[in-house]
Amino acid sequence: MDNSEFPRSIRGDVTVGVVFQNKSGRDVDLCWINHQGMLISYGTILSNRNKGMSTYETHPWVARDSKSGLPLLLNGDKVFQPVSVRDGQEVGQGDKSDIVNIQIPGQLYV
Repeated sequence: MDNSEFPRSIRGDVTVGVVFQNKSGRDVDLCWINHQGMLISYGTILSNRNKGMSTYETHPWVARDSKSGLPLLLNGDKVFQPVSVRDGQEVGQGDKSDIVNIQIPGQLYV
């Protein structure tokens, strides 16, 4: 499926560790958007569970409700774009993974 409204992966030279935390109360399908703009499934994160992984800067991610297919929010946005530096601080480097909360739109963001 082509998702031209989303950014595409650009390069893969800066590794970023992330932990996706499913706080939606629903099962979630996690997808990476590849260089061609295609959604590539990285499996399902069960309700109230986490999934840790290594990814790259410029590699965008989206989450969908497993049953309805509706988009969910990742740290309050429709698309999570990993970075290695945020507000002058390294994130997702070494043993410190960047935390990404997955929630339903309109749900109180924690």
